[in-house]
Amino acid sequence: MALCLLCESHNHDPTHKVITVEKAVSDLKERIRGSLIPMRDQHLKCKKFKVERDKIVQCR
Repeated sequence: MALCLLCESHNHDPTHKVITVEKAVSDLKERIRGSLIPMRDQHLKCKKFKVERDKIVQCR
C-alpha cells in the first residue's frame, strides 16, 4: 500500500506525491525524534530549575 504525503491517505489526488507506507512510517519516526529532543532538553532544564528553587526555599 502507498500513502499520499500531503493528504496522508491511500486515495491520493493525482497531483500529490505517493510514497510507501514503510517510508511514511520512517519519516514520521524521524519527525517524532526531532520533536522529542527539544522537549527532553526543556524537561531537563525545568528539573534543574526546580532543584535550585528547592535549595533556595530550604535555605530560608
